[in-house]
Amino acid sequence: MTELRFHKFNFHLIPIVLSTFLILSQFCVLAYSIVFDVELNIYEFFIDRTQNLILLIFPLLLICYNVVIIDEKGFKRVAILFPLIRKNVKWNKIKYYAKVTEFYKKKGQINKKKALWLIDKKGYLIFRLEDDYQYKSERIFDVISKITDTKGLSIEVNNPISP
Repeated sequence: MTELRFHKFNFHLIPIVLSTFLILSQFCVLAYSIVFDVELNIYEFFIDRTQNLILLIFPLLLICYNVVIIDEKGFKRVAILFPLIRKNVKWNKIKYYAKVTEFYKKKGQINKKKALWLIDKKGYLIFRLEDDYQYKSERIFDVISKITDTKGLSIEVNNPISP
């Protein structure tokens, strides 16, 4: 069976992960000040000790890096650093798959994105791949058509709301 893999960097997670790490590093600075009795601020904690900055950036990159796997079981999104963080969609839950052209209107500009949507039997969007599937889209649709008897759609959506 063919297995397709897409490597994706999720830019939407960066503010959440960065703020979490900065809060944790503030607690580290506080603990460092109490244990070693040294007055230290967060700027000195990162600039004077570059290993702390590296320890902040490396997990940030790994948490935001995901792999999308398409195989005989279904679609799967797995985080590299924490493989327990995943999203699975099995083939029997999918009723439709759609090639979607999403139009975003913002301040007079119209931005267009291409995406692959997987829609369940109740009509809900359960999985969305944007832009990164384009170079292998025909292979994805061949795999989907071989494994399932789902229906393929081509639709255009104005200002879609994320699930």
